[in-house]
Amino acid sequence: MQEPTWSTVSFVKDTPENLRRFVSYHLGLGAAQMRLFFDDPNDPSIEMLAAVDRVTVIPCDPAFWLDHLGNAEIALHGRRQNSAATIGYGQATEDWVLNLDGDEFLHLGGVPVGGFLAALPDAIDVVRIRPAERVFVEDARGREHYRLPIDRRAVTDVHGPFGGNTKRRMGFFGHLDGKSLIRSGLTDIQLRQHWPEDTNGQSLMDLDLEASSQLALLHRNAEDFATWRGKLDFRLNSNSIPGRLRGVLAALREADDETGLHDAYTRIFRLSDASLEKMEELDGVFALELPLDRFEADYF
Repeated sequence: MQEPTWSTVSFVKDTPENLRRFVSYHLGLGAAQMRLFFDDPNDPSIEMLAAVDRVTVIPCDPAFWLDHLGNAEIALHGRRQNSAATIGYGQATEDWVLNLDGDEFLHLGGVPVGGFLAALPDAIDVVRIRPAERVFVEDARGREHYRLPIDRRAVTDVHGPFGGNTKRRMGFFGHLDGKSLIRSGLTDIQLRQHWPEDTNGQSLMDLDLEASSQLALLHRNAEDFATWRGKLDFRLNSNSIPGRLRGVLAALREADDETGLHDAYTRIFRLSDASLEKMEELDGVFALELPLDRFEADYF
């Protein structure tokens, strides 16, 4: 029996290096097609990626939005993002569609994606895979480390007093919602960032899989301070950072306290030896055995 095919749909704005890693990784896992909607229609990566087999690039210029949404200017980023994902889903001829950002990577611990999908019951149309978040340790030995959500009562013990600002997300900076694999051909749905919903705005999910070292949506949302800082204003303005942490970071930004922001970044994403040991005791961190850029030379 032939395994199901799968594709990705993404609304992207990132560096060429990150996009090469993102595209080559998922093509290497067997994606039959990757549809990349570029928020910047003049993005310099468009030409590079348009030459790659199984990749479709769609510059989202005013003509694109006018054609699809009847308005040449769509002010809200979230609306552009969700609309592009929904359009991409409607274009898919593959059996399944995975909605991803350019800093997210599907991780199934070596299990082929097609085999994973083939094992799902016919009644399952939407599978949400929860995230693991990139962190940095002192002796990484060339491997990437990812944290898993931990009990909120343990967050301060692991990360210190500043960690209390991340309790709401169980120690994470980024989202806990994950992303969804969606069977193609479903009617009367629209895609949102983390899940599809029906025409009544009801979120759709048949199977919700918690993250582990063998199954996760790997979220590389902070490569270094400069990259994180460059995206911070957008994240604060879009309210993608919750509660106390948003207030702390916004206050540092308003005070032009770059030293304070760098310290906050360090406390959020870099694990001391003591914190790493505590996370390991909680099964809250793991290291990838294989690098995410291992397929890059095959495509670029």
